[in-house]
Amino acid sequence: PFLGIEVGKTTAPAHIQTRVEALMDSLKEKANRDREREETHEKPGLVVHIPRRRRILYVPGMDEDVPVFIETLKLLGIEARALEASTPESIALANRYIPEKTCLPARMTAGDYLYFLKNSDVDPQHAAFFNHQADGACRQKVYSLLQEIVFRRLGFEGVPVITPTPGETTGYISKLELINGGERLTRVKTAKFFLRFWQSITANEAVRQLVLSRRPYEIQKGSTDKAYREGLKEFCKTVVNGDIRKGMLDFFRRIMEVPIDENKDKVNIGIVGEGYVRIHEPSNQYSIRRLEELGAVTVLPPVSYTHLRAHE
Repeated sequence: PFLGIEVGKTTAPAHIQTRVEALMDSLKEKANRDREREETHEKPGLVVHIPRRRRILYVPGMDEDVPVFIETLKLLGIEARALEASTPESIALANRYIPEKTCLPARMTAGDYLYFLKNSDVDPQHAAFFNHQADGACRQKVYSLLQEIVFRRLGFEGVPVITPTPGETTGYISKLELINGGERLTRVKTAKFFLRFWQSITANEAVRQLVLSRRPYEIQKGSTDKAYREGLKEFCKTVVNGDIRKGMLDFFRRIMEVPIDENKDKVNIGIVGEGYVRIHEPSNQYSIRRLEELGAVTVLPPVSYTHLRAHE
């Protein structure tokens, strides 16, 4: 283990202190691991066999698409649950084991996983985690490898991180078969899953764009978010039964019924940037809501673009 610190005009003493403390923790943990290996004569390996068994898939709270995704997984017979929102404690936990220069989404998601493993009563051997993967030069394609290495170092060996394989549907499905007990997923099931996934995700995204355009004008603060949460809960019920068109129209009507005052002067601000950080509120420090408080209407690129890169 080693410690590298970049010092600049914005470097705070607390930053250096926490990095040094993290190094000391790493040194102590390494010494303990080395001692355990000597006592058990264990040889560290790079390849870990992950047995096929039924597991619960835990999905980090990237955005409001997570409940929809969880519903579509039911079509494949996979039980999934959403992880709690990222916290300062979870990101601090990730910073102890993952280099600071690693992309923020990698550390955010790893922190969510580790915090859950360390603070829940769930058997790790019956759990799996979901993470997106990207094509091309994006480092997101190796997030899962890094996170699984951290799992092994902390004693959570065999806990898989399930990632979509860009451009390879067969590889994606084979990873899902790893956590459903080895039950073969037929072409009919997988085709239904992907079709319903795209229908529901794009419908939810259209409603979210409507929310962003109306929320800054709401008369009663919080009324739009309340309507969205209630509407999303009802919309998710239509994902499995296939009545997505009716569910989306009802969802739209619910948002449109929220009273607004469009006589207020607002400025439109477009937000771009890395996909995960752009839509994950703890990562962007709730920038959208802060801009709205300052009198802005925010415009975001479609989230489905990120999903397209991961599922094409």
